[in-house]
Amino acid sequence: MVVYVDVLVVTNYVINFFLLRCCARFSGMAQRRLFTILAALAGAAFSLVIFLPPMPMLMQLVLRLAGALLMVLIAYPGQSLAVTFRLLLVLFIAGFLLAGGCLALWFLLGDQVLIWNNGISYFRLKPITLIASTTAAYGAVWLFERVFRRRKGDYLYTIQAERNHRIIRFEAKEDTGNSLVEPFSGLPVVVCRRSVLEGLLEPEERAWLSSLQVAGAEFPKGCRLVYYRSVGGSGVLGAVRPDRLLLCQGDRTISCEGYLAASDQLDAQTQGLLNPQMLRLRV
Repeated sequence: MVVYVDVLVVTNYVINFFLLRCCARFSGMAQRRLFTILAALAGAAFSLVIFLPPMPMLMQLVLRLAGALLMVLIAYPGQSLAVTFRLLLVLFIAGFLLAGGCLALWFLLGDQVLIWNNGISYFRLKPITLIASTTAAYGAVWLFERVFRRRKGDYLYTIQAERNHRIIRFEAKEDTGNSLVEPFSGLPVVVCRRSVLEGLLEPEERAWLSSLQVAGAEFPKGCRLVYYRSVGGSGVLGAVRPDRLLLCQGDRTISCEGYLAASDQLDAQTQGLLNPQMLRLRV
């Protein structure tokens, strides 16, 4: 079967985009759409190794690892080594699931539809068939996540955050309505009382947090703005990323990655609202 470069690149772009979206859904870490597109394009360009002579299995594994790592670094820039490794693992799990489907297709249809060389797949499918099957597969992932994820949103956690040798502890309720993420990293956000978060900040950071609405206010190093939209309106919250973030419930302790954002709009009985996505990407 003849392999056409344009079909190869487009097909692998669609597959890589699907895998990256699955990675975002499974890990709970949002992706910026532009970064997702660039990562999928990089993976699609990587598919050109199919034209190289057949390689040993170990070399194929090294190339696939390098390609997957490149995609993760582009889709999630600026992450720590631990987070990057976990995202890479999630992407490989999604890839293995897809490889199982490709293997089944190979056995059913042989080389009439699928060519596999150097770890790269080439499908001879009509565009509408590829789009429809990819959409259906992503829909199945979405349905699985919807059916099996916890629906109850009143789990209470004790959060311990450490930053610059300062430590704070507060109670946070898991809130399914909190889908806030820090826009650059895609990490989930815990919304907490301003008085709670200030215990984690330097004096200049506290001053910055109090002047978010002042035009021209400078950002201290490590501080971010998180944009939100709710029934009551929209705005921005000042946020910081702790050096260490622990979620405790009973005798269970979870180490997580995320940001803490300050709000003055929480009710008197609530110290914090936890984004449920934070419970997915954990040590």
